[in-house]
Amino acid sequence: MINNIERGKRLYHGYKGYALDGFDSSRLNGLVLFIRKYVDAYYFNNARFDNLEKISLDEVKKLTKEILSKYFNITDIEYIDVASVSNNCPILSDTDEGFYEIVNSWLSPKSPYDLDIKLVDGDNSMVGKIFKPIIYSPEVELCDNRRVYFSNIELCSMLTKISAATLGHEIAHSQQERHIGYAEDYLNKEVISIFIEKLISYELDSTGELLKCCENTRFSDLVIRFYECSKTNDKSNENYIDNLVYIKSILIANKLFDMYISERKQKNRDKYIDDIQKVFDGKITVEELIDSRNITINKCLDAMLLKRRS
Repeated sequence: MINNIERGKRLYHGYKGYALDGFDSSRLNGLVLFIRKYVDAYYFNNARFDNLEKISLDEVKKLTKEILSKYFNITDIEYIDVASVSNNCPILSDTDEGFYEIVNSWLSPKSPYDLDIKLVDGDNSMVGKIFKPIIYSPEVELCDNRRVYFSNIELCSMLTKISAATLGHEIAHSQQERHIGYAEDYLNKEVISIFIEKLISYELDSTGELLKCCENTRFSDLVIRFYECSKTNDKSNENYIDNLVYIKSILIANKLFDMYISERKQKNRDKYIDDIQKVFDGKITVEELIDSRNITINKCLDAMLLKRRS
């Protein structure tokens, strides 16, 4: 079952729930048929990051900033120095506004490009995480003056150009998630970030090989998570929900990106970027962006689309 802490965090971020449109693994018959027909070991062995040129962290940050700045207005986020707060151990107020006034006093504006990046051991350049050390009280979690803030980013120590896409993915999280309620459905939380990692991979390599590596990795993740869901009976289980987040987000991001690159005119592509910027600015929700493109799960399960994105 979902524990109270996780449920509280979701309420804090403004998610109204998960699977608001009734999405669950039982709706993935199209994916099942595709897997049976096309999936073999090729898809799970094709994304080899060790074959990619290694670059420095400074180069990763430079490439990420160049691409994001080309398309988006990336603004400052609320930053918290976790070590400083932990060392001071201040006493929090037990009143609604008093609690968050104290928490908010610890925050300062910071560019997401300037967040500390910690490298962790591994061999997958698409592994990354941005940390949101939310300090909240279950009794006052929905108070109006609560904010969302960030502390640092982790990336895999195998740094390649794909790492720039991964860093862009995490920075996209900072832009949308700073707005409480940017997504109504928890399962849509990764859609824009996955679109951004595709966009950066696409921009950094005109041959398409980098994008292929990125998408093969996501497709492998999609299949593995689908199989894990198919073995789970408890659909309120935290792992099941986490898998659904990525399954649904990958499928929708695939469709959104396919529509984007299929546009022949730049002015039409620009409309996709403009809508994502609106999510970053808190003007529309992720669901409004998805609905405006008439994207449904059934359309995301088209065999030709899956084949191009695997």
